[in-house]
Amino acid sequence: MQRAPKQPDRHSLRQLQRRTVLLCFLAYTVSYLCRTNLSVVLTPLGQDLGASRSMLGMAGTVFFWTYALGQLISGGFAQRLNAKNMVFLGLLCSLCCNLLIGLCRSYLLLTVLWGLNGFALSMIWSSIVRICSSWFTSGQYGQVSVIISLPTTVGYVLSWGITGLLISFVSWRWAFFLPAACTLIFLIFWMFMVRNFPEELDHSLEELCTEEAETGGPGAPAAEAPAKPAVGLLKILLSFTMVITAIICMVQGAVKESINLWTPTILGDLAGEGAGGLVSMSSILVPVIGTVGILLSSWIDKKSKGRSNISLFLLSALLLALSLGLIVLQRSFFGSVGVISAIMAVLYCINVITTAIVPLKFAHTGRSAQLSGILNFLTYLGAALGSMFTGIFSDAFGWNGAFFLWAGLCLLAFAAVVFSLFERKKV
Repeated sequence: MQRAPKQPDRHSLRQLQRRTVLLCFLAYTVSYLCRTNLSVVLTPLGQDLGASRSMLGMAGTVFFWTYALGQLISGGFAQRLNAKNMVFLGLLCSLCCNLLIGLCRSYLLLTVLWGLNGFALSMIWSSIVRICSSWFTSGQYGQVSVIISLPTTVGYVLSWGITGLLISFVSWRWAFFLPAACTLIFLIFWMFMVRNFPEELDHSLEELCTEEAETGGPGAPAAEAPAKPAVGLLKILLSFTMVITAIICMVQGAVKESINLWTPTILGDLAGEGAGGLVSMSSILVPVIGTVGILLSSWIDKKSKGRSNISLFLLSALLLALSLGLIVLQRSFFGSVGVISAIMAVLYCINVITTAIVPLKFAHTGRSAQLSGILNFLTYLGAALGSMFTGIFSDAFGWNGAFFLWAGLCLLAFAAVVFSLFERKKV
């Protein structure tokens, strides 16, 4: 029997790759719709449930704790179990949590459900990475990683824009009902259109890798990490580079997620009553400009010739200057929008460098994926603490107290990077 021509198979495989990355992008976007909605409704929700800012900040802290712990657990499961089903289960549980939050009338129940939502959503990222690693060549993965990372800002654009406008006309509860409905619709497409491996659809990456390796294309296979880790995990974690990176991860997580949680409330307080539309549209600028940071991260690393300490020095210095600028401009609505947006762009850039680029420098140890998970855990550990203390400081000292807290954290990150530069010189 004559074999089918190879070219149509390659064309079909590329179409399936595009479909897979699109659905993974949408899955991660939907997951963000189910986690960013709380920040949009903090003021009316707090009034309805009788919760203060510090109490609501504690709910955000519980989410980040469960999300961070879930990240440590889900990575191993995604490697061994059915990644497609893990995404389905995580989104289904998140859907139920959002639906129940829309119905609840107790702050305590809200906190419990929001914590369960964090654990459910922790299943999504590692499972998506597992699927993409099976569907794309090593040369394609860089571009794919940027695409599937974009929902970290796209989700906020949709949530703060559409949901923010929606609650101007209906109850805050619809901020949870709407994402639940979108998730339910998406899950139907996910179950029928996604596969864990191209082999399930009679395709293989082998021919694509061979073709692109011959032509020197982006899909040429890269050197593989050792089958077994070549260096002990504790030795790497205690290395100078990882200790400094860990500090920066916690700081950027604390500031970034605190801003994500509290920005609509901050801008709402600045704009005053009856300015819901202005607050919603202005809030959209924050994640939109933050997307620039994601897109610029690889360019910045390239310009610094892979020296992450130089990139982080420049970015942390800029971050410190912007955090001080926020203190100066805190009485100006549009000034605050501009500075917060710029801060988020820098923070997203730092996030990509610390949780993706730095771990790849340890690929020769066979620990890069594990290190990425640990640094993600530290990022959300910082987010948990930052969310809680931002609420406490804003209750005690107003938003001025929160801004000083963020500036102090940015100063800590800058000091850590400066120390790393002097240490490099000494060595």
